[in-house]
Amino acid sequence: MGDRKESFACGENVCRNFILDGLEEKILDSINLSVTASEFVAITGSNGSGKSTLLLVLAGIDQPGSGAITMDEMEITQLNEDQLAPLRNSLVGFVFRFFIWSLLLQYPKM
Repeated sequence: MGDRKESFACGENVCRNFILDGLEEKILDSINLSVTASEFVAITGSNGSGKSTLLLVLAGIDQPGSGAITMDEMEITQLNEDQLAPLRNSLVGFVFRFFIWSLLLQYPKM
């Protein structure tokens, strides 16, 4: 992984677990990722592999169980919602797949 200061978004040893049917499931297990502002990155994998969870954690929408998330050189893991909201507003952009799907249903010739 690259130097944190060169990275726009950085995840270090990111873990995220969920309880499903009474069993703890590891969704993200010690993920390390560094993305610079000029990079284009594709996160691919099978259904249920943790792609959306990783994006939500990197954007500060969800919290990791452990590990550190840095956005624009700022450690965001311990920030509260009032501190995260302006960062997400100015630094993060998402088009959720259900939004795209609803557009396709409304405008099928897109």
